[in-house]
Amino acid sequence: MTLNKPSERPLSARGASQWLVSAAVAAALGSAAFAPIALSAEEDLGEVVVTGSRIQRSRDLSAPSPIVTVSSEAFENTAATGLEATLNKMPQFVPGSTQFTSSIQSGATASPGAATLNLRGLGPNRNLVLIDGRRAQPANASLVIDINTIPAAAIQSVEVITGGASAVYGPDAMAGVVNFVLKKDFQGLDIDMQTGVSQEGDGWEHRFSALAGMNSANGRGNIMVGLDWTKREGVKQRDRDFYVNGWLDPGNPSAGFIVPRGYGAGQTANNRPSQAAVNALFPTVPPGTVSNSQVIYFNNDGTPFTADHGGLSYKGPLNNLDAGAFTMIKKLTGSGNLDQTFTDGFVSTPLERHSLFGRANYDIKDGLTAYVQTSYSNVVVNQRGGLPPAITVWQAPVPVNAATPIPAALASLLNSRVVDPTAAAGATGPNSPWSLAQVLDYNGPINTTNTNNVWQIIAGLKGDLGFRDWTWDAYVSRGDTNIIAETSGLPSLQRY
Repeated sequence: MTLNKPSERPLSARGASQWLVSAAVAAALGSAAFAPIALSAEEDLGEVVVTGSRIQRSRDLSAPSPIVTVSSEAFENTAATGLEATLNKMPQFVPGSTQFTSSIQSGATASPGAATLNLRGLGPNRNLVLIDGRRAQPANASLVIDINTIPAAAIQSVEVITGGASAVYGPDAMAGVVNFVLKKDFQGLDIDMQTGVSQEGDGWEHRFSALAGMNSANGRGNIMVGLDWTKREGVKQRDRDFYVNGWLDPGNPSAGFIVPRGYGAGQTANNRPSQAAVNALFPTVPPGTVSNSQVIYFNNDGTPFTADHGGLSYKGPLNNLDAGAFTMIKKLTGSGNLDQTFTDGFVSTPLERHSLFGRANYDIKDGLTAYVQTSYSNVVVNQRGGLPPAITVWQAPVPVNAATPIPAALASLLNSRVVDPTAAAGATGPNSPWSLAQVLDYNGPINTTNTNNVWQIIAGLKGDLGFRDWTWDAYVSRGDTNIIAETSGLPSLQRY
């Protein structure tokens, strides 16, 4: 409603009704919503917009689907080089794939090293990620967006719609929308260099970005080019006390595989060693304590031990971070079982990223703009898993060969097996093959290097409809995602 300056003339019936309505609105909204206004005879009061219980000033947190805007300063004033590190500090986000996610096998719907967003914990493919309101190039077949591919130097702000937006954008916006708004009409040169290190003196992160832009002579066009280089060094779990303390805690079993070689007798039910032979190997416990169906391991001197019953006859080492090949640590759990953990994994994965971004736009006339936008990114991330096991499905039959030395205790177990007349010839008995259960510690951990190349080009027209504040935007988009996963340390079962 519009209020004019007060008049000394008596209010008309219509004027009186207007002031009564104003008073009623003021009473309904509360007196605190209106401050006393001093009006002079020479001044006219401008238009006053009544918006209900909130003052109209920003759409943040006041729309039916609340929108929260994160400015570019939030990304600049952080030591982290990944965009997800800043956004995951907000309560709307549950960390998805980050630099602290490791040991994921690559696949059509899994991209190790990708940085994804997860609104409300509904999954990274249930919130839509946009760039300037347009869909970005997916990182894999689950259609998630790797935000590592978004040029950080060109980001103006990030809009987060935390309510469901599937009615507008589709089912992939069930948890909300994250829109990266890029800078527009940028002029000049902006160079940013950043380096940081963890409190422990490792995990160095380096970033260099440059953004250059200029307007045309007539002011109708603008071109902007940006590049970004980021490198992050890895941090190992064994270099953090909270990991080591957890490994040493007897009440925290890891369910890891035991490295020392063992005889997997339980895999062949009709060709197990005799119970008497097993009892003879463990004379300090009652007969039958160690079953002839369980895996029997061997110490370095060839003597047998078990992983349960308090690590019966195991000769160590225990609770030693540097014991064994590839830094395996062994302990006894509170239940009396021998437990082993791989300690050479990453708590923060190494990464190197190169990205290039370019955009040009030109105002053909008032209310009509042509634009083209292109981006390319190359992201290399290293992942590390544990040691590959050669048990269960990995077990291979080992032939009995007199020329191959084996521990005397193992020989006594193999010789106690009896021939099963119902089995195939040579499948049972002392001379039949036996199953070796072990972790392939001589082969090293499983390492995966994921190289992700993503490019996208968008060209279109946008303008005003001339009706209220309605606008239109028509564009075509072409992109490509190429992922190369190189795995080392994973042995060939055939050769094994």
